[in-house]
Amino acid sequence: MGWKIIVVSPGCQEKCGELSIPYPFGVGNDDSDCFRDSHFHLVCNTSSGHPVLHFEGGNIPFLNISLEGQSTVYIWITIDCYNQSGRTYDGFQEIDITLGNILSFSSTRNKFTAIGCDTKAYISMVLDWVIPDDNCTYAIKNRTSYACGDNTDCSDSSNPTGGYNCHCKQGYRGNPYLPQGCQDIDECKEDNNCTHVCTNTVGSYNCSCPKGTHGDGFKGGSGTGCIKNRSRTFAIVTGIGSSLALLLSFFASFWLYQLHKRIRSKKIKEKFFKQNGGLLLQQQISLEEGNFDNTKIFHAEELEKATDHYNENRILGQGGQGTVYKGMLTDGRIVAIKKSKKVEMVDEGQIKQFINELVILSKINHRNVVKLLGCCLETEVPLLVYEFISSGTLFNHIHDRSDDDMLFTWDNRLRIATEVAGALSYLHSAASIPIYHRDVKSSNILLDDKYRAKVSDFGTSRPIAVDKTHLTTAVQGTLGYLDPQYFQSSQFTEKRCL
Repeated sequence: MGWKIIVVSPGCQEKCGELSIPYPFGVGNDDSDCFRDSHFHLVCNTSSGHPVLHFEGGNIPFLNISLEGQSTVYIWITIDCYNQSGRTYDGFQEIDITLGNILSFSSTRNKFTAIGCDTKAYISMVLDWVIPDDNCTYAIKNRTSYACGDNTDCSDSSNPTGGYNCHCKQGYRGNPYLPQGCQDIDECKEDNNCTHVCTNTVGSYNCSCPKGTHGDGFKGGSGTGCIKNRSRTFAIVTGIGSSLALLLSFFASFWLYQLHKRIRSKKIKEKFFKQNGGLLLQQQISLEEGNFDNTKIFHAEELEKATDHYNENRILGQGGQGTVYKGMLTDGRIVAIKKSKKVEMVDEGQIKQFINELVILSKINHRNVVKLLGCCLETEVPLLVYEFISSGTLFNHIHDRSDDDMLFTWDNRLRIATEVAGALSYLHSAASIPIYHRDVKSSNILLDDKYRAKVSDFGTSRPIAVDKTHLTTAVQGTLGYLDPQYFQSSQFTEKRCL
């Protein structure tokens, strides 16, 4: 340690013999500044041959005085001496101690000692001392009489008479009762918790690590100490490795997500395919191999791509049976894709009937009937794919004749009516199984680029057995186009198609 702790006022006696006399205690004349006040006035008595420190007017010698608020006094109380002929002397010392306001007996540190065969008993007594009268709260308000110096803390005494003691703050050392008695200590020159580099600060110190290491520089407890830095190459390799690992983890997670999504989508499609009669259709195709060369079972992705995910801009028309979209297949063909409306309850019999009708319609091959190119059964409701007819419906041309007056000459009208009649005749008699359309109207007759008629929308059509002359069923079709006798009797014949 490169500096000395000052415990007495300048110019005052520091010791009595080997015993230090710290301020606020001191020896000197009554008007001396070596002690705080008369409570702390001591006398160093050398009359007995060795110095004895005691209070002025008292005879109890001090063994030591601590700045922590304790002092030790030495008192013998009795003596009993013997020789060969018996007791030679005995005596008893009466104790008379006036403690005053600054002293009190320590309740835990006093002891009684007896020495030798011939007994001499004495007490080494510990006395607590305080700055009297006030506690910290009140004392600090009066700075002129406040006993604590700079860089100190104050603590109230447990002495019943009150009082307080002063202590140097952490990071300071010295006599807290002198004005500048508490001096900053250089912890870096003493034992400290730094592992490498110590930097002294006012009232404390900091630890740090040398170049090439990292950490907080503290040892023990929660300190990390100093850890040697890894090489720059290692750091770069580690960084790249971590980034690659993170990237691979991301791609792996994304791949697993996509895989899970595909598996789930596949299961849903398989469910709908089975629900919509796909297995039955495959069975029919296998039984009639060669009759379905021009009919295809499309996948859901093909039709989603063809319609730009069923974009509203691709809608050709909407009706009671569903919505029709314009699409382009991967081979460049333009098609019309009909998306039926969802039906809440469909039983097994209806599914079987739908597949049978789908098989029949796929076999129709007539120039005036819209050709069914295939279907998709992987969606919640089946999708039907037809050839695309470019010039729209007869209904639109009838009601908007601004640009096509030449179309509606009597010759063209007669030709269109003849083509529709020929298509219905084919359906009634020339098809493998007779088919009744049941909803013939101008909006279900399409015109191609040469204005040839194409009968479409077989949503309400029904095949009938060859040996039957009529079909009894619930009335279906469009009001205003229904045959009144069919509406009344529910019996549909080939004549009532017209």
